[in-house]
Amino acid sequence: MEKIYLAAIALVVIVYVMLRILRNRPDLEFQRYYNDILNSDKYKVKGRHE
Repeated sequence: MEKIYLAAIALVVIVYVMLRILRNRPDLEFQRYYNDILNSDKYKVKGRHE
C-alpha cells in the first residue's frame, strides 16, 4: 500500500517539475504546440463563441 502512495507522490513531483520547466522556457516547441491546442476551437466550450 505504501508503494502506491510513493508512486503517486513521485508522479505529482515529476509533473510539477515538467510544468515548471515548460513555464520557464516558453520558446520550447512543445509549449507552442500545447498553446495551439488550448487556443483551438475544438477545446473551447460550445456556445461560448463570440
